[in-house]
Order: sequence, then C-alpha cells, then structure tokens
Amino acid sequence: MVILRILLFIIMLGILITIHELGHFIMAKAFNVYCFEFSVGFGPKIISKKKGETIYSLRLLPLGGYVSMLGEAEEIPEEFAREDIDESRSLYKVHKAKRVGIMSAGIVMNFIIGLLIFFISNTAVRQTQIYTSLAVEEGSDAQTVYNINNNDIFIFKETKIGVDQIQYFGEGTLSNMPENEYYVLFNPRSYDDLEFSGSAIVLIDKETTNLYAEGVGKVTLTRDSILTLTAEFGRYDDVKVLQKTSKTLVIRTRLIDSKDPGKGYELGTLGFSFTKGTYFNRFGDAVKLTFKDFGTAFTAIGRGLAMIFSPGGFKNLSGPVGIYKATSSTLTNFGLSQYLFIWGLISVNLAIFNLLPFPGLDGWHILIVILESIIRREVNPKFKQIASAVGIILLLALFVVITIKDIFFILI
Repeated sequence: MVILRILLFIIMLGILITIHELGHFIMAKAFNVYCFEFSVGFGPKIISKKKGETIYSLRLLPLGGYVSMLGEAEEIPEEFAREDIDESRSLYKVHKAKRVGIMSAGIVMNFIIGLLIFFISNTAVRQTQIYTSLAVEEGSDAQTVYNINNNDIFIFKETKIGVDQIQYFGEGTLSNMPENEYYVLFNPRSYDDLEFSGSAIVLIDKETTNLYAEGVGKVTLTRDSILTLTAEFGRYDDVKVLQKTSKTLVIRTRLIDSKDPGKGYELGTLGFSFTKGTYFNRFGDAVKLTFKDFGTAFTAIGRGLAMIFSPGGFKNLSGPVGIYKATSSTLTNFGLSQYLFIWGLISVNLAIFNLLPFPGLDGWHILIVILESIIRREVNPKFKQIASAVGIILLLALFVVITIKDIFFILI
C-alpha cells in the first residue's frame, strides 16, 4: 500500500510539473523559438528521445522540469553543436510580449489544471458529508448522564477569529486553567472515526486573534484536567418541531497511549459520535463549488504566508516528503475527493509561487522583460544568467533543508 501511495504521489506531482513545462514548450513552439530539450525532472537522464529538433527526456528527480531554449545559455548544448540553427529563433530575439507569453504559459497551465482538478473532485467523485445528527453508544455517559440519544441533533455555533470564520461545538474551561475560556471545535481524525473524543476535540483560546499563530489549538492536558463545556442539542418532538436544549458536559482526560504514558493525555469520550452520508453533487452545484475551491486556493496562499512568517513558521514549510505525508494521510482518512482538492490546491500554489519575482522562477524572467521594456535596453546577459543560477542554487538549498526537516519530524 505504501508503494502504491508513493507511486500515486509521483504520478500526481509529475502531472503538475509536465503540464507546467508543457505550457512553456507549446508557447515557445507557437512563437518559433528553438527548443533544445523538454525535460520532466532534474538530474541524470532515465530515458530520452529526439524527435524533430527537440530532445524529450525523463530525468531521475521528479521535483521539477525545464524547457531548454536557444538564447538562455551562452553555449549551445553539445548534442546540437553541428546543427545549423537560425539565431533569429532565439528566445531573446522574439518580441518582448511573446517572451512574456512564453514565461507565463506554465503559470497559466497550472491555474487551468488546478481548476480542472477541482472540477473533477466535485463532479466525478462521491462526496462525504458529516451530519449533525448523533450516534450514541448504548449505556454511555452521553445516554445515561446527559440524556443524549441516537438521532439527537447537535447545533454548531459560528464566530470569527481574525479573518477566518469557524464553527465550534461549544464553549468551555479547563479545571487546571480556569482563567482561560475556549472555543471547543470538532476536527475529526478521519471519516471512519467521528467520535467526539481525543485529538478530534480542539481547544482554541477565546482571546486568539490569529488562527495560524504558533501554539494555537495546542493545550497541554494532565491527568487531572477536566473540560467543562456548554453546548446546544436539538431533538424533534412528536409533531416534528425541533426542541433545543443547552447541556453542560464534563469530559475527563485519558492516556493517549496506555503503553507509553510519556505521550501525555487527551480528552476522553462521553460515548457519542457524529454521523455521515455520501452523495454526488448536482452539476450546477459542482460548478459553483469548483470556483469556490479555486478562490479558497488563492486565499490559502495568504494564510500560508501568515503561517510561514509567524514565530516558528519554518515548521509550516513542507517539501515533497511533507506533501507526500499530507496527501497520503488525506487519501487514507478523508477519501478521493479531499485528496484531489489538495492536489488542486498544490497546483494553484505552484502557479503563484512561480509568479514570484525571485531569480530562477518564471516571475523573475517576466520582471526582467518588463524592466527591459521600461529602460529600453537589455539587462546584462551575464547578470541574468548569474542571478538565475544563484536563485536556483538557493531554492535547491532550501529544498534540501526543508526535506531534512520533514524527515526529522516524521522520525520523531
């Protein structure tokens, strides 16, 4: 199963990379720019084949790709040394607007593939919905102490923290920290485990102003910690009228792992779970949700930057190892629809990341073209090559550091 997940991860990542580079390649060909190589991946070649004037290759590291075009480097690749190449087909001989088109085509393709993935996840895949009706364990505290029955309905509340709207289960306090008041949220571990207990219970201090600040939602519990929370439940009477009741629940802690007390404590269970159902979206609803997800992907960039630049933000950066862990966990616990949503999110993130004016990225090349248009002369080619090379080296170094960090956190 692990091997299949790794293969699926490589395939999905390869699709995003290939589509991105294909955008550059198609646009370059459309503007008659000479392309030496279209490569998926970096490092040593696994396979390569020359068709027409271009070499198509698959390389060992599926972490990127490139289109090698005439004019990008001072020297022509060795394989093309004897070719009679028209210098007018250089990338830097085409009109500046066409050059911007070539450089931005990969970004546009990532936006398109992201939108397509969102569309597939909303139309072709069965959706799972968590219902507010409850399933209660026979003889549990929920039933015997709090009079919560099967099919009773939980009534979520909403509030705003910073710019984010959240739904929460109730409000409560901890016995060992009575001065703090918390919003009590339900964040299920998976669609197959909807019990209100353990790590699914998330406590957010009511004084919180930024959901993405370090330590938010992380509360240290002890053996003597007791959560007292007030929540609202509903039950339909004989004439189908919903009768609402406010209940005060008391939840004690339990060991996270009875075999390893050092792992600490989590909140226990009262014996009730949420229920779920599956369905397919109607086409019209799926289209609306597709564009909603696309908008969410854009706002996720802002949230991600807020997390990165917050104290301890480096922990929030993920490379391929971290992304593999997140996507595989999502597929296992929340199904194909959420798995595809994450890949749509990654595709949009890749597009916006490549738009950044950092040396080596597409945004940098676009910035140079705009700058040259303003000053009406070419920026020193040597400077452009050195800046791009330094930028790529820095990005690769960051990639290595993040990968080591991801592996380290998995091991601990």
